Amino acid sequence: MNTESIIKLFILFGTLYLFMKCLNNQENFDVKKFNLKKPGQLTFLNTEGVGYYIVSLEQFKPKHQTKIIAHMTKNMPELVNPKFNVNSFNPMPMFLVRSIDLEEYASSDVSNFYIINFEDKFAFVPKISNKPTPDEYVSIEKKYGMLCYSPTYIKERMLIINKNDDLQPNSIKPLQIDDLKLYVFDMTGSKNIKHFIKQ
Repeated sequence: MNTESIIKLFILFGTLYLFMKCLNNQENFDVKKFNLKKPGQLTFLNTEGVGYYIVSLEQFKPKHQTKIIAHMTKNMPELVNPKFNVNSFNPMPMFLVRSIDLEEYASSDVSNFYIINFEDKFAFVPKISNKPTPDEYVSIEKKYGMLCYSPTYIKERMLIINKNDDLQPNSIKPLQIDDLKLYVFDMTGSKNIKHFIKQ
């Protein structure tokens, strides 16, 4: 057998291996490596290596909260009740913030979530100001691609990781609010981010 035939054989086996790997629908999300009683940090990384954290409205610094509420009042009026203070929003809006902007925009202790086994999938309950928010699951406001959490969640809109370690949606886009560089999910975009959970 000559060198060219050996190389072709390796390529054939490599292609066959990758094909079988794609067909194999095994469980990749190993919940056993996580402590479900301990919060974890959920972060995202895009193809350029930029990291993103999830920050809820009440975690933004007050000067930024004002800009976000003004933007939402004008552009997302059905999500804002100006009679409530920022801590009473329901659903509570959440945005993606680049890691390089985090210190400027928000308080510390963001992106901390409890992983909850929910109907054979894994959902997220935020930990805000060192307190869990029981039964207030993170979900996606599909019209705006914005994350939020609320006790009145809709199962089909929940942010979940399935047993194949896929998170839906998996693409983001910028949301310019005044001089703030925030991000939301792109409900129609192609995959451009990976998720990570660190405890």
